[in-house]
Amino acid sequence: MKETPQAQYRQRTQWNVRNADGTLILTLTGQLTGGALFTRQCAERIGRPYLHVVSDDEWRDKIKVFLEKHSIRILNVAGPRASIAPGIEQFVQEVLGKVKAIA
Repeated sequence: MKETPQAQYRQRTQWNVRNADGTLILTLTGQLTGGALFTRQCAERIGRPYLHVVSDDEWRDKIKVFLEKHSIRILNVAGPRASIAPGIEQFVQEVLGKVKAIA
């Protein structure tokens, strides 16, 4: 772990995307906003693989394929904070449990 020179989340987000093998963006709806949207933009700009999954789609199979296809060893996980997306914690815990089982 290395602290970014700037305290702004944008630099931290860029570094997290850059330093990971891939990024998983978790949301409760299909719309990306704020930091989650910026995360996707960073991944697209530097050509890093990313996957956006929502709590109501077939995320289990999508994540398994994503992790295997891109040989993900270091996974960056992004999404909205709980104050913006109440209930996201349960979805994140479920997804991370699945990722752990796959790895």
